[in-house]
Amino acid sequence: MFNNQEPPIPPGMRQNANETPTRGKALVAVLITGVALIGNHLYAMDSGKIYLWIVMIAPMILFLGLGALIDPRIMHSISGKGQHFPMKIKVIGGVLAVAGLLLSAYLALGVYRLQDGGMSHPSTSRDNMN
Repeated sequence: MFNNQEPPIPPGMRQNANETPTRGKALVAVLITGVALIGNHLYAMDSGKIYLWIVMIAPMILFLGLGALIDPRIMHSISGKGQHFPMKIKVIGGVLAVAGLLLSAYLALGVYRLQDGGMSHPSTSRDNMN
């Protein structure tokens, strides 16, 4: 089922080696976005502020990167570079992208409770348990 070969890309679609989806690029994307999300969360707990662009974009890239660890074409499936990919790959990429956007919404509205353009610090926005 899984082989170590990269999926073939038709000759007319490949422009250069930098645009070829690989598991290495997917791993880098997963590591960078994971570190960014964790760092952003630690920063939020310390200062009460977040970088909104990390909260909104990183989960989608993280999910696409996780999918691309299984099949590297998933990383480019929702872009113009993936026009020649099978529909199954495009659907999986779309589902992962939507899941990432749903996680972004949960983080922004549920975890960080963004309201009126600002963040309410999670430790002060919850009811006191004592």
